Amino acid sequence: MQHSAHTPGPWQIEPWRASWGPTLAVYPPAFPREGSRVPVAVELSAANAQLISAAPDMLRVLEFLLSDLNSTLDAETALIIKGAINKARGV
Repeated sequence: MQHSAHTPGPWQIEPWRASWGPTLAVYPPAFPREGSRVPVAVELSAANAQLISAAPDMLRVLEFLLSDLNSTLDAETALIIKGAINKARGV
C-alpha cells in the first residue's frame, strides 16, 4: 500500500472565531508545542467540516480495500476506488 503525503488523522473540529463570525476549524493532530497548530480548513458548514476531518480515515480505508481485496473487487468498483484515491492524492 502506498502511503500518502498528507497529515494522518485523527483530525479534530473545534469552534473558531473568524472576523466574519463563528466558524468551525479542522485541525490535524496536536503539535508538540502549544500554539503551533494551524487549521487545515475553516468552514461555516458543520457537514463540510466533518467530511474534511474524516478524509484521512476514508483514504486509508480505500487504500486498504484496494490493496487487500483488489482480486475480489469487480472492475467497476475497483475503478471507482482508484478514482477516489487518485483524487485525494491530487493525481
